[in-house]
Amino acid sequence: MMRTYNLGVFKWMMIVIGLWAVCMLLSTKAHAATPVNYYVSVDGNDGNTGLGPEPSKALRYIQTAANKTNPGDTVYIMNGTYWDNGSPILTITRSGTANAYITYKAYPGHTPILRVSQGAWNHIMVKGASYINIEGLEIYGWSENLSNTEAQSYENTNTLGNIGKFNTNGISIVKNSDVSPTVYATHINVRNNKVHHAPGQGIGAMDADYINISGNTVYNNCWFSAYAQSGISINHSRNTDSNTGYKIFISGNRVYGNQANYKWQGQNKYSDGNGIIIDDNKNLLIGGTPYTGKTIVENNISYSNGGSGINIFSSQYVYVNNNTTYANSQSPHLDYAEIMGNESSNVYVVNNIMYANGETVSKANDANGVPIPSVYFNSNIFYNGAILKTGTGNLTADPLFTNLSLRNFHLQSTSPAINSGDNTYSASLDFDGVSRPVGGIVDRGAYEYH
Repeated sequence: MMRTYNLGVFKWMMIVIGLWAVCMLLSTKAHAATPVNYYVSVDGNDGNTGLGPEPSKALRYIQTAANKTNPGDTVYIMNGTYWDNGSPILTITRSGTANAYITYKAYPGHTPILRVSQGAWNHIMVKGASYINIEGLEIYGWSENLSNTEAQSYENTNTLGNIGKFNTNGISIVKNSDVSPTVYATHINVRNNKVHHAPGQGIGAMDADYINISGNTVYNNCWFSAYAQSGISINHSRNTDSNTGYKIFISGNRVYGNQANYKWQGQNKYSDGNGIIIDDNKNLLIGGTPYTGKTIVENNISYSNGGSGINIFSSQYVYVNNNTTYANSQSPHLDYAEIMGNESSNVYVVNNIMYANGETVSKANDANGVPIPSVYFNSNIFYNGAILKTGTGNLTADPLFTNLSLRNFHLQSTSPAINSGDNTYSASLDFDGVSRPVGGIVDRGAYEYH
């Protein structure tokens, strides 16, 4: 017998089912949008949920937590030393969003340490991810345990660059070319970390956009690398949109003791080991499109590096303001300036203090050694070295630091840097976070006297 259904009842059933489906969808979306905190501990276990700091809940490996993240999530890393297994301790490929960054940070009150001893090429690698924060971590490289004799033997056979343990980087931000189309890293904040004794670069970004490297202490890196690395490096910046405003920020970092002691394998010459470098954002060396965003390098303290304190090479639209550099070009193989702008254009070097160690203070030449007119050195203080590039409003004088032997670069009350800068190019805060200007006119250098 054919069954018949009441059409009205059937319609009501469909409405109820539809409403249930909508509610479930909204509930799922709401749940997905709720930020999750993951916890990692050396006493944890990857079989745990990771949803609490207790050993019974925390995960064991940072990478395990990273593989669970979604936009808005935070990975808290607790006390202890986290070692590699031949691969980076953390490879970040999952992205946040503009309103929901994914954050990797030290658990409050903790000081976790990340160390590579098994030949991984990076401690942390951001690979094509976007909207990422990396905060409050210590990257402690393996340089103190490496042999100069062994490194020299590899350099003698032109193979030093093939050995991971001699080239391990601290934090690297790179594109992901393992997928098609290639994905470029953007909107990455690297803040308040300590990165030291990495055989390769300290902190670097290549083929990336919207990068903020601020408040870090970066020292004693790139001693063994065969790739002409530096403490903080921005290489071949990438236009990911048409915005020509400020997009790359290098600010408030203390950078020292970075030096490239071995030859650049590709060029068979000594090079770099700078405190900070903005490297070829014109992209001439790779035949690419010039970067049209602005880069600002401000309020950094860069001293006792092998190359320049701050090096702007083959780049454009770079603003170098209110930095303090001291006694750079320590490498016996190089004669770099405290601040240098070779083969660059539309670079503004303003309100800085450049205190040399008897070497070169300032330089901005083209490939033929001719000074470049569109690299502007204005309202700086030069001292104790050859001035090969100058401009308007510069002073040649002892800046009168508080205590050079202790590397205290605060200004004495009689310093000529006080109230003598150019407010047009002033950083709004100084290295200590003090508002500028005090007294109406900005001071030169990274510190505002107060």
